[in-house]
Amino acid sequence: MYGSKPYSAYQDAIQQLLPGLSPRSYSREWSALFGTYSSLTAREFWELAQTARPVAEKLLGELTSSGKLKKLVTKNGSLWTLKEH
Repeated sequence: MYGSKPYSAYQDAIQQLLPGLSPRSYSREWSALFGTYSSLTAREFWELAQTARPVAEKLLGELTSSGKLKKLVTKNGSLWTLKEH
C-alpha cells in the first residue's frame, strides 16, 4: 500500500494479512491523542479522532487559541504539539 490513505484502508490491509487480529480500542479525545503522540498533523488528528475534517480543524484552532496546543508551521504543513506549561 502506497501513499496517503484513510486509516480504515490500513485497518483493512492489516485484517487481510492477519485475519485473526482485532483492532485495539483507544481514546479519541484530543488530550489522549496528544498524550500518546508528540505531534500530529491536522490529517492525522482527524483520522485518529475519527471526526470530520472541519470539526477537527476547528478544535485544533480552539485548542491553539486557548494555549493548550502549539502550532508549528513548516514548509510541508502544520504540526500541533501539547504546549508545555
